[in-house]
Amino acid sequence: MTNQLYFDYAATSPRIDSVIQSEQDFYKNHNYAIKRGATAKGFEADGIIEESRAKIAKYFGAKFGLNEWGDSQDEIVFTSGTTASINLISQMFLNATILGPKYLEGGSQNPFFLMPGDKVVVTQAEHHANLIPWQQLCVKLGLELAFLPLNPVGEILPDEKILRGAKILAFSGASNVSGVITQISRIVSIAKRVSPGVITVLDAAQIAQHTRLDFAALNVDFAAVSMHKLYGPYGVGVLFGRRELLDAAPVVNTGGSQVEKVTMLDATFQKAPAKFEPGTGNWAGIAASATAIDYLETVVGGDGTNLELSDGDKNVTKLLEKFNEIDGVTIIGLPKPPKSSSDFTLPTPKRLPLISFSLSKLDSQEQLIHPHDIGQFLDDSNIIVRVGHHCAQPIHQRFGLDSSVRLSPGPDTTAEEID
Repeated sequence: MTNQLYFDYAATSPRIDSVIQSEQDFYKNHNYAIKRGATAKGFEADGIIEESRAKIAKYFGAKFGLNEWGDSQDEIVFTSGTTASINLISQMFLNATILGPKYLEGGSQNPFFLMPGDKVVVTQAEHHANLIPWQQLCVKLGLELAFLPLNPVGEILPDEKILRGAKILAFSGASNVSGVITQISRIVSIAKRVSPGVITVLDAAQIAQHTRLDFAALNVDFAAVSMHKLYGPYGVGVLFGRRELLDAAPVVNTGGSQVEKVTMLDATFQKAPAKFEPGTGNWAGIAASATAIDYLETVVGGDGTNLELSDGDKNVTKLLEKFNEIDGVTIIGLPKPPKSSSDFTLPTPKRLPLISFSLSKLDSQEQLIHPHDIGQFLDDSNIIVRVGHHCAQPIHQRFGLDSSVRLSPGPDTTAEEID
């Protein structure tokens, strides 16, 4: 990315040299059959993977390793990305409901067993990856799909009437379109108060790049991130799940490296995380993800629950908001400044250093310059932005748009680059 101004961190972060070197080192020096070998070098490679799992778990406030009885207490499952993680969670519900109480731990009280008409709640702010899996689950099982609306500045409104009776609540930690940060603990608290037993699923793909997250302290049941947005390799997803839920969930994908015993008629499975990690994983990428976590700790702010941004992120956010002063620019979720001090102003939520804008009027959709034309112009100047609907059409529809131009700097973007 030499000589480029890269403002597409929301899509994927740049890969840092130490991560690339770590991945190469694994291929060169530890390329053995993970979870299958019976050699000293194979066990050494296994250890690298589990050390990476432990480092990632510690960073996100998850349990790892063995408990006092020698059983796994790991709460981190490796997948190929956030999309795969959320689909895995939704399929836990699907498989549990198809299997029925007879085959589930806890029978009809199993938290993943659903009945026709049960309610799933999402929000208008969701990326398609945290919407379509739930749409499909509702279609397949005859469930009710409801959604929490957004206010005029893009905040999720935790309407108790909508949340009441929900079995699942899936929501994002921050919008990849507006950049508005969700009050995670507040929404979870309200949901669990009005719907005891609701399972909460946090899409943390955007917010994890900018603030430290302690999933246990935030009281979410599941959470998903993609390492490629956190300076790590492509093809590595981190799924957090509360241990008791991972134990209660049925197997989804099946194959090798997850079983205890197999006969011609039946199979028994290992405990999590192994039962959710069949086949060959992206082991080199997982190993290199530990290096990415080391770097991430140096650039993000927050204590795990306060969702505070680093000073650099805060400065960049202020600079981006200056775009709002330009005539003809409309920023999603960021109303124009009042013309006088007496004018009514909407509250300003905490935001990521990210804006999506159009040269248009939201109420007319009459775009003066199409986002793709703006993107082409900037690309010709070696400035990288994202154009389109950003895999989040409903939030664009909420604000009367089909597409937008997104600028999403990262924690290590400088003020000079924004200027």
